[in-house]
Amino acid sequence: MQASQHTGLDTSLEGNEETSAVATNVEEEIHLNDLPSVIYVSNLHSRVAEAHLQKLFEFYGNISSIRLIRKQDLRGSKNPFSYAFIDYKHQLSAQRAIEKVHGKKLLGKVMVVRYANENSEHHLRSRNGASSDSGKIVNTQESQRQLSEASNDIQKKIEAVKKALSKK
Repeated sequence: MQASQHTGLDTSLEGNEETSAVATNVEEEIHLNDLPSVIYVSNLHSRVAEAHLQKLFEFYGNISSIRLIRKQDLRGSKNPFSYAFIDYKHQLSAQRAIEKVHGKKLLGKVMVVRYANENSEHHLRSRNGASSDSGKIVNTQESQRQLSEASNDIQKKIEAVKKALSKK
């Protein structure tokens, strides 16, 4: 069952005629940068659920994980605020999602969509549930490791192409 049927919420973007025009399949493209890429989505309506985000953002590529966070407004407002981290398997998918969804309305609220960074990562908790600066260091080290692996893979692919071309 689709998320919008289950909850009665329409997850289509308001004022976004371009969404259906994106015809390229991200997974079929050659990726020079196969690094996972995390985007930060803020200003979400309190009724938005993880299933809505999955339905909306999977259009741009394979998603590894979605973390939806709800918090009470510290200024005394009764309305919680929500934001999410969406981890794509490919950087190009994240880039397209940012380009197409940033500034669009979902349930009457204009979404802010950008790459996750240290300013947004302070909202994340490390895997053991404790919030700490060491979690950022681990994330940075993991990102550097993944970048190094991807760079090595790309270099191997380039060498294979050069070798194949030299045989012709």
